[in-house]
Amino acid sequence: MLSRRTDIASWYWLRQSARAPAALERTAGPTGVLADYIGPHKILWATDYPHPDGFFPGAPDMVRERLKGTSPETQRGVLAGGAMGFYGLN
Repeated sequence: MLSRRTDIASWYWLRQSARAPAALERTAGPTGVLADYIGPHKILWATDYPHPDGFFPGAPDMVRERLKGTSPETQRGVLAGGAMGFYGLN
């Protein structure tokens, strides 16, 4: 039998967000807003190499561009902290 969930939906979304992909494509909204909402340590990004429709080799520059105006802590969290935490490298 399933237990009754009593928390609001946004709490579950925030809890699960470390497992959900976030689109950082050129058409997506500001990455800084997403980082502020869910936490920069919960964002993972990739180049989609070797697929020709991916952002290789420009993915790091694209992410840095999307993070302009954010704090150095947020930038580090998105560029490295999320992956380091997810894979247990910190």
